[in-house]
Order: sequence, then C-alpha cells, then structure tokens
Amino acid sequence: MKCPHCMVVFHEGPSDWSSVEIKTEKTSNPNWVCMAIACLDCNELIVNVARRLPEPMVFPLIPVRHLPISETVFPTSKKHEPISEDVPNDFRVDYSEAIDVLSISPKASAALSRRILQSILNDQGYQSRDLVKQIEAVLNEKDPDRVLPHTLRSSI
Repeated sequence: MKCPHCMVVFHEGPSDWSSVEIKTEKTSNPNWVCMAIACLDCNELIVNVARRLPEPMVFPLIPVRHLPISETVFPTSKKHEPISEDVPNDFRVDYSEAIDVLSISPKASAALSRRILQSILNDQGYQSRDLVKQIEAVLNEKDPDRVLPHTLRSSI
C-alpha cells in the first residue's frame, strides 16, 4: 500500500489493521467495517471504511479492505508526487487543489482541471472564451512547429 501522507510504499499484513464492525440495520450481521492502520514509515493514521457484501456474496479469503467497495476516508486527500518547478506556479497551485478536492467533489476537480487547460491554451496563443473553440483550434493547427504530438492530441 502507498501511504497517502508520505507516499512511501509499505507492506501491511491483515493483523496490522485494527477494525471495528458496525451494525446499521436490525440484523445480527455487521453492515460496515471501519479499519485503521498507522503508516509504517511516517506513523500517520490511515482509515478505510467498507460496506459488507450480503452474506451469499462474501468472499472469506479476501480481506475486507481489498474489496472494491472499500474506501479511504482519512486522510480526505492524498499527497501527490512533486510538481516540476518548470510548471508555472499558477498551474501548480490549481493542479494541487484539483487533486485535493477530487475525493470530495469530482465536479470541482474537473472545473479546476478545465481552468488549467484553458489557461495553458491561452498562454499558447489560442485565445477564446470558449474552451471548445480553443481545443478545435489546437486540433486543426496547420503550423508544423505548433502541431501537438499524437499522444497529446488524443488526450485533449
């Protein structure tokens, strides 16, 4: 697992996690499991929550935290790899914020990402208030010195 605090990869075993089972319905089976572990490198807390599958679908050999319905709830955002100093500060700030809000609001993250793309295109001379027109201008570029490589063209 990669620690969301320090980005160091560490290997944890099932006994390294502390867990609490939580019942939310009037059944004998718990509906939720809350699991916590401290990073073995930075000692910061990581908390996951998982909804238990209905009994017939439970896979006893798969630890709950590895089920696809498990989610990290703390920390709410992950650190990310350092952004190159070659990237202008305005873009770095917006990119960091887009990463920070992704788990809370994907729409807000997308809006920040769109803002970054539009700013980059403006800086490259594709001036328009309409992002679609800017993208079309980039994709229809005829100047061989300004034509983007295929991988970037397909990403845009």
